Amino acid sequence: MNRTWRVLSPTKLIGEIIEGTDKRPHKMRVRVYRRDWRPEKGYSHEMLRVSDSIWLERIGIRINKDETTNLPHVHEIVGELTDQEFAKKHAALMEAGVA
Repeated sequence: MNRTWRVLSPTKLIGEIIEGTDKRPHKMRVRVYRRDWRPEKGYSHEMLRVSDSIWLERIGIRINKDETTNLPHVHEIVGELTDQEFAKKHAALMEAGVA
């Protein structure tokens, strides 16, 4: 199943569910595609359910060399896409990412 995603910031993105189980409905693995970072290949993250539409990226929080931290992104599901719609939006992301 493909779904659209929007990170709770100005960045719009799409995501493709790679793995989700009925046994653990609070978790799923998603391939996320963003215009500004890896629009062609995307990146894979485990997501944890906050609510029906809000999901949190599960990451290890570590302190970087400059003493900043990597905090998880919060994602909101704003709609579902057919395979054709997903392909069209993904192609648009790749074009925008190259420009």
